Amino acid sequence: MLLQSRIAGVLVAALLACSGARAAVISGASATASGPYDLSALGSDDWAYWSTTANPTSGSPTNEMSSSTLIGSLTAIGGGNLRGSSTPVGDISFAFNNGTAPVSGPVSGISGVFNSITNTSGTGVALAITLPTTDTYEVRIWGAGYSVDVGTFTASLPGATDFVDTSLSAPQSTPKQSILYTLTVTPDTANDVLSLSLVNTTDGAGNAGHVLLAGAAIQAVPEPATLPLLLVLTATGVTLVRKRRHPGREPISTSGRPTVSSVAAVSVRGAAD
Repeated sequence: MLLQSRIAGVLVAALLACSGARAAVISGASATASGPYDLSALGSDDWAYWSTTANPTSGSPTNEMSSSTLIGSLTAIGGGNLRGSSTPVGDISFAFNNGTAPVSGPVSGISGVFNSITNTSGTGVALAITLPTTDTYEVRIWGAGYSVDVGTFTASLPGATDFVDTSLSAPQSTPKQSILYTLTVTPDTANDVLSLSLVNTTDGAGNAGHVLLAGAAIQAVPEPATLPLLLVLTATGVTLVRKRRHPGREPISTSGRPTVSSVAAVSVRGAAD
């Protein structure tokens, strides 16, 4: 009974470890963007991009994955309205095959959307993404800056420590200085909202300093298979119980032939006779 209890405890612990709740967490990194990027591959759950010259603009995506609504619209931070631009962002171009309009492309000359208040620290843009399950997700955010000494990117999730990146520093030049933020995000509750912002923290000395967002993509990270582990543990437990209950029992051949140990025993007896 003691052995069986121990085996049962191991199986229960393994099951809890495989299926138990996880704490919310965000990790990430940034790098200069270097396209083109395949949005359909990187954003299997949803994707969107913003590229317009309208001033003002609504913040709705210029194009997005068909039949998916996880990625919301952009909003302004620090007052002002949202506006587009006629100046492209450097090294950001996209390809896709499941868009709304157009359905497929490549698209280049992405310009993004920024706050109409320029040359002002504390202004920027924000975006919200809904995480439908407690799976781990990989989220990519494309942004840029113009005449900004420090651009601060923040990712927030209920129950998690914020991810903050201050590596964006952009000169007054065209095309605008691009950046790609890559996040690994695990919510602890289904339908939690990942809140993202990019803010002109320290304005540059040039004219019309601003930060912008140009694209977003999200996909679930495949979980490691846990069922095979549970099956192996269960089989091991059953084997140990059988051996405990029937020590020394002769192996049974499923083919109808004597086992090696049986033949050896007969040979030994014959030699003794």
